[in-house]
Amino acid sequence: MFWDESLEGPVEVMHRGRPAGTGRWILGGCAGHECILGTRAIFLPGRMVPNQTMIVMRPEEGLYKLPAAVEPEKPYVYHQGLLQTLEQALPGWNPAELE
Repeated sequence: MFWDESLEGPVEVMHRGRPAGTGRWILGGCAGHECILGTRAIFLPGRMVPNQTMIVMRPEEGLYKLPAAVEPEKPYVYHQGLLQTLEQALPGWNPAELE
C-alpha cells in the first residue's frame, strides 16, 4: 500500500542524497518494474521502490524505514530486527522461486 497523505506537514523526498520538500501534503508513490511487495508493506508518501525489489514479511513484523540504498534484483527479508538482503540474512540459501 502506498500511503499518499502526510499527517505532519508537506511531504519530503530524498533528492541527490538530501531531503527535499515537495510543497504538497498529498503525494503518491511508485513501485518499479517487476517488484514483489508482500501483504502489509506500507510506504509513506512520495516514496519509490526500485525495479525488481522484493519486500515480503510476516504480519507481526514491520519496518519504519526502508534503507536508502536498496539494491535492485535482490530479495530483502526482515531478520533480527533489520531489513537485510536474503544473502545477508541466510548466506547460501536460494529459494526455488528465485531460480
